[in-house]
Amino acid sequence: DIDYTWTEKTEEDKYICSIIIENKYRHNGYGKLGLDLLCKIAKENKIKYLYDDIAKDNSGINLFLSNGFEIEYEDFNVVMIRKLL
Repeated sequence: DIDYTWTEKTEEDKYICSIIIENKYRHNGYGKLGLDLLCKIAKENKIKYLYDDIAKDNSGINLFLSNGFEIEYEDFNVVMIRKLL
């Protein structure tokens, strides 16, 4: 499951992306491929930034950080990341 959605439930409105790869398909490059495609489509749709809020203990954060996302802020439980498209 790879998508982005407009959210108004944060302090400022954002496009939040989501990448979910089933366990049996992980570590095969599908996450990177999907994230690259998602960013490309979002940019074509004139979206300036994509965000994701990831649990601090989720190793999936490395996928985002290694693909150009940066940490916007973090708290005790969550890391908010973003990428300028």
